[in-house]
Amino acid sequence: PRLDCTPEDYAAQFDLWRRIRDRLTETNGLLNRLRRIRREIRTMLERPAFNENLADGAYGTIRNNAEALVQSLDSLENKLVQTKNETPSDRLRHPMMLRDRLEGLISVVAVAEAAPPAQVYEVFDHLNQLLEEQFSRMTDLEEKELTELNRLTRETGIPSFQG
Repeated sequence: PRLDCTPEDYAAQFDLWRRIRDRLTETNGLLNRLRRIRREIRTMLERPAFNENLADGAYGTIRNNAEALVQSLDSLENKLVQTKNETPSDRLRHPMMLRDRLEGLISVVAVAEAAPPAQVYEVFDHLNQLLEEQFSRMTDLEEKELTELNRLTRETGIPSFQG
């Protein structure tokens, strides 16, 4: 054989690749959930009741809470993916965010004909830690701000959304 790679090396490579893939899948799920919630909130804010009852304090409170939650969701999305890219050359102008960096790590692991070096594990652990912070942030947003928004909409009689 032209390569000195052992079956154990390939097993280590595959194991790390699978861990990265699983974390990327979880991250994509988080992004989908975040975008769905944001879309439902924006849809709720476009309802005629919000435009007709601007003077009503309850509607104003809901609008303020909803807009604050949307801003928090936007901020979280910006940490996970680069949202400023509009053209292919923008990828050179704006930094890669967490999901993009994790995607890039898959290539590093997949193309090697050897066991992944220690640096790859360190980078994965670092990215995983950063992602865990964002997952926790999303959980906090859902448990606190989204729950509060749902409570306010129920009390006001506004048709609820999935959130």
